[in-house]
Amino acid sequence: YVVVRSKSLPKMYGAKATISVWRPSMETRDEFSLAQVWITSGNYLENNLNCIEVGVHVSPSLYQDNKPRLFIYWTVSN
Repeated sequence: YVVVRSKSLPKMYGAKATISVWRPSMETRDEFSLAQVWITSGNYLENNLNCIEVGVHVSPSLYQDNKPRLFIYWTVSN
């Protein structure tokens, strides 16, 4: 994975990534495969963490198959 951090406060207008979508086989149902872009701002200590995640995951225990699925997740601090 790659991590990029910025201590300054630049405006961010987006991000992009190329993610290969494939159908991996899992050895056990508890395994999963994940490829995502995850952008955060704020932090846990100050209770102002915001994040957005977009990607593809394969989770046999959740979906009962090895098909890749798109997911989007976000949080908003108060």
